[in-house]
Amino acid sequence: SSCTPNIVKNSLKMLIYFHVNSAFSLPSFMTYRASLWDTIRLLHLPLAVYFAVFR
Repeated sequence: SSCTPNIVKNSLKMLIYFHVNSAFSLPSFMTYRASLWDTIRLLHLPLAVYFAVFR
């Protein structure tokens, strides 16, 4: 919403960046353990936060 303070938006952007960066920085031995649900969750969480805050 337009009433959301910029500090909140900036914090969420940093959290989303950290989340995505961590997802792609997992050790290779962990990669095969990722299930379809994990993939969907990793993709949808940042998008859900983005659309909830910035729509």
